Amino acid sequence: MHRRLIALAAILTGLLATAPTDVRAQSLCDRLAVPDQLELGCSDATEAGGRAIVQPLEGTFRALSRLSLRPLDRQTDGLAWSDPAAWLERRMILDLDGVADTVRDLGEDPDSPFASEMFRHAIEVLVSGLEGVSRLPLAACGSGPSETEVTCRFGVEGVGLVLRVMLLGEDEARYAVNIRTFNEQRLRHFTAIANSFDVP
Repeated sequence: MHRRLIALAAILTGLLATAPTDVRAQSLCDRLAVPDQLELGCSDATEAGGRAIVQPLEGTFRALSRLSLRPLDRQTDGLAWSDPAAWLERRMILDLDGVADTVRDLGEDPDSPFASEMFRHAIEVLVSGLEGVSRLPLAACGSGPSETEVTCRFGVEGVGLVLRVMLLGEDEARYAVNIRTFNEQRLRHFTAIANSFDVP
């Protein structure tokens, strides 16, 4: 009898060791596939319920080339469940204000390639456009939001900015993805990374 109990304990230990990890116990970054060759890093932030930030490891445009992912709370983001398209539109409008501030800071940085008079004027026009759109219907966002994403493109005098908000998951677990970049290729990279997310 004693030997049987030992054998049973050994079997259970082996099963537990080989059982798949519960994705809910993993960090958000652990659940995203970020290829090394893209020279991007992922960090987990703990504020406001936690979020993952994916951005270039270095470079001038690091602040304006990033993906953020966070879990949604049905109590505070209920619209993401009841009317996803409306939630995406509201989220994009809120994001535009923060992005406008970041773009303005880039134009005022003396080390920025946008610090020349020509590009500084372009930045001012772009910021003005972003602030205007944040108060008006999303005219720069193509046909508007679908049930899962909305993408807006802003460009002036050679300066182009792309913003994308995505809604991942179904049923109870839903996550928001915010992407911003000056580069269409990087947009594809970020979108692929977002779609790799392992939703529990």
